[in-house]
Amino acid sequence: MTEGARSTVDVYDSYLDRSRWEPSEPLHRWVARRSLIEFLKVTKQKPALCDFLEIGTGVGRVAAEARKLGYRKYVGVEPTPALAAYARQVSGALIVEESLPELNSIQDGAFDQTFSMHVLEHSTGFAEARSWCAEMLRVTRVGGYVCVAAPDIRDYGSFFWDG
Repeated sequence: MTEGARSTVDVYDSYLDRSRWEPSEPLHRWVARRSLIEFLKVTKQKPALCDFLEIGTGVGRVAAEARKLGYRKYVGVEPTPALAAYARQVSGALIVEESLPELNSIQDGAFDQTFSMHVLEHSTGFAEARSWCAEMLRVTRVGGYVCVAAPDIRDYGSFFWDG
């Protein structure tokens, strides 16, 4: 890292301080819930029969909604300690402090559904994003489902990748 550069953890630790979501919080919660409901419709799975993994829990909106929907098991993965702690507090969910491309604490095929919203654009490029997707597939059981939501690279252009 060059002198003066901040680590990814430092940048996302400050996310809680610099984000003031209160006016739009109902919309963010609705998007989280609606995304999960549509994922369930497409997969034709029942939450009570699913083990669910979320990659990149952020502030815990999806975690809270997944728990309300009654998933059999929810686990979140969040590499930023401050965000992981906050997500645990607001959702009461198990949040593991780990990051892609290697989820060492998670066994092969451990989850029925793996979900990632606005994570891939934080990789350094196509090759890293692909390795992240491969890891999501590894932890999803055979016959399970992976849902990845990301901004459209055609719209973002060169701003898509953080690196």
